Amino acid sequence: MQGIRENAADIAQEVLEERIRAHRKHVANGGSMEEKEWEDDAWLPVLVEEVGEVARALCEHRHLKFNDVVLKQELRAELIQVAAMTTAWIAAIDKDAE
Repeated sequence: MQGIRENAADIAQEVLEERIRAHRKHVANGGSMEEKEWEDDAWLPVLVEEVGEVARALCEHRHLKFNDVVLKQELRAELIQVAAMTTAWIAAIDKDAE
């Protein structure tokens, strides 16, 4: 169980860093999801777009014959982005509950 906790903490740190990176990238144009209310219509399309990038990586691997190392790196990066968007949305819900 200890290994799971350590791994989870490392992943959680990466997700947090991705949220910060995305916020910095999009805040100037008003597109940072970190500033959206939980019920904003943008949440679902942005999350689905991130999930779509996971699907694209899998499809490209299948059809373009990426090697497994490339697939795992890209898939992992995209899943971190999905987790970042998901946790940002959860944070928005929690913020509203306060």
